[in-house]
Amino acid sequence: MRKEIINYLKGPRPWAAGVALYLKYGHNLMLRKTFMHRMETADLRVTLIEELRKLAGLSTTELSQLKRCASQGTEKAELPGQSPGPQEKVPTEASPTVKKMIRFREKFKFLDAPDCPDELKVLVSDMFTALGKYKDAHAKLAAMPDDADLAEAAHLAEECVENYLANREMWEELEYYQEHGEVLGKCAKLRALKEAQDIAALDDLELARRYSSAQANTSKQRKRLKEAEKAKNESKIDAAREALAKWEAKSTVLREELEKRKKN
Repeated sequence: MRKEIINYLKGPRPWAAGVALYLKYGHNLMLRKTFMHRMETADLRVTLIEELRKLAGLSTTELSQLKRCASQGTEKAELPGQSPGPQEKVPTEASPTVKKMIRFREKFKFLDAPDCPDELKVLVSDMFTALGKYKDAHAKLAAMPDDADLAEAAHLAEECVENYLANREMWEELEYYQEHGEVLGKCAKLRALKEAQDIAALDDLELARRYSSAQANTSKQRKRLKEAEKAKNESKIDAAREALAKWEAKSTVLREELEKRKKN
């Protein structure tokens, strides 16, 4: 954690990347919501940097003495996978998109190996999809006027951060496999694929039992959420929403598998 935050503080400090770091390591619920749903301002940026400084265990003097990297291209600074290393060679006549893909394949050569896990190949497509969504949302957010609708700005900011985090965790999966030769399985996409495989292996009776259990837990979490909202307990509201989303997703996957088997 410390190294990751310090590397960010040494660089150009793009807003979305800083917010993503705080969402990953910060625990203050009020600040998490503020960074997620408010547009960047000078004061808010100062707050974010200060919170990251504390998370990294740096003194104010140490922060001021950090050697900042020279200004980089925004693309390279914001998301992994966007810009290649300087040592990589690409045909000069290739289009920018083709150049990026060639360099990406050169960095992760194992993707072309016959023993490369299929789930990692699927991950690459999703990673670039998340990158595209991030760039689109970021461009729209940057182009918004000062008097723009705050709800729309908050939605775009949330989309920026969510797709940044998705892209980041998928990139980490590829780096882990390259270094260790095995799948980490930490990112949401790979967890979902693994769960789908496990569900497909269930017999009909166990599948029906798990679907019934998922529905019961979904109802239980909806009740918990209503109670937390009535009590205006923010921590319980967040926990109930997270649990509800988990059980709703599980219930959907189980239901889809049941319907698929009925058709067959």
